Parts: sequence; structure tokens; C-alpha cells
Amino acid sequence: MATQDYSVKGVFWYLVNGVLVVTTVFGLIGIGTMVRYSNAIAPTRTIQVSGEGKLDTRPDIATITASVITRGADAAKVQQDGTTKMNSVIAFVKAQGVKEQDIQTTSYNVYPTNRWDPKSGEQILTGYEASQSITIKVRGIDKSTDKVNAIAGGIVPAGANQVSGVQYMIENPEVQRAAARAQAFDNAAMKAREMAKQNGVRIARVITFSESNSYGGPIYYDRAMVAGKAGEVAPMPTIEPGTEEVRVSVSVTYEIR
Repeated sequence: MATQDYSVKGVFWYLVNGVLVVTTVFGLIGIGTMVRYSNAIAPTRTIQVSGEGKLDTRPDIATITASVITRGADAAKVQQDGTTKMNSVIAFVKAQGVKEQDIQTTSYNVYPTNRWDPKSGEQILTGYEASQSITIKVRGIDKSTDKVNAIAGGIVPAGANQVSGVQYMIENPEVQRAAARAQAFDNAAMKAREMAKQNGVRIARVITFSESNSYGGPIYYDRAMVAGKAGEVAPMPTIEPGTEEVRVSVSVTYEIR
């Protein structure tokens, strides 16, 4: 029968062996926990798929930029003539149902005009030029374009002598973008399920996802018009806004089991 060694040396080695056993046990438990935690955060078995959602949307806002340019020898008269004509344009636009907050003055400039005198080598004052521009926002064109066509065709006879263009846009594209996003995630999920089924695995959960989106932006009709004499301005053609495509693409990583 073996005898127990109760010497200092024996007790020391008993303690060392005990510590080693405890460390080994807890080490194995810790490694297992780390593996499980690692798999929970970043599973080794994953698939990544992309999905796309598209939505064709009719623009609901049009903006029209109109300008009044006046020239003459007297600066005060040039400004007065320009103001009178612009007030007439604004009155016409309001009569078409456009609210005051949707009419914005975007520029107002008065500057001298000169010509070069080759004999004296100097600039000679010839008069003054005043320019005023407003931007008109026409709402509800997704239901009817009658108002925008009437305004675009009527602001020149009303007093403007330049129309720089018509621009169509969507006032709140995020509403359409949200619908396209939902389509994109549905599309990605469908792809993932089909791929998992074909390869004998199943989708467990979403690990990561990201999104990119694009919106066609405003549609520009760059049609400049300069008025001539009364009655000589050609009528504005009917302008159709068409539709704009809102597109969202997503990338989704799934855990598979």
C-alpha cells in the first residue's frame, strides 16, 4: 500500500498538478465558448447574394426658369421696365394656380454695357442691362401636365423674354426608394433560398447586408426661347414628363446550415 508524501516537496507537486488540471479544464471550456462565439459572430458557412428592386415613377413636380432682360441708356428706366414686366409674369403665374411660396427670385442683376473704342483704347459706356430670373415650381403634374404646359407657353407673352428650360423631378423619392428596397431584399431572399435548396443546405439567418441606390434625377428639357415682337412667339409644345426609374441594389450575407 502506497504511502502519502506529506513533505513540503510533495505538497508542492500536488498543488502544481491540481492547478494544471483546473487550467486544462477551464481552458477547454474557454476554447469551446470562443468557437461557439466566433461562429455566432462570423459563421464559417455563409453565402452572399445580391438583389435588385426597380420602380418606375412619374415625376410630380416641374420647375420652369423664366427671365426678363431689359436694356437702355438710363439705368433707372431699365430697372423699372424690367420690374414691370417681371411683375406681369408673376401675376400670370399666380393666375394659373401657383402659390406664392412656389415662385422664387433666383437672380437680379444690373450692370453697364460698354463697347471698345479702338481709337482711344478705352471702354465707352453704351447703356445698362438689367436681368431678373424666377424659378416656378408647378406641383401635381403626375396627375395632369396641363398647368405646366400652359405656364411654359404663357410666360413669354406675359412679359418674359427668356425661358431657360423645364425640369421634372420627384419631390420625395424616398417613398419610392423604400418600395424598391423592399423588392430588392425580397429578391435577395428568394435567390438565397433557391441556392440553398439546390445545394442541400438551409438558410439560418442574415449576417450582414448593405445597400446602394440610384435615382435618375431630374429630367431637363433644355429649350431656350427668346421672345420677339408681340404675336411672334411660337406656342410652347406639349412636354411629357415620362417616368423615372428608382433603383435599389442590396447585398446580403446569409448563414447556412
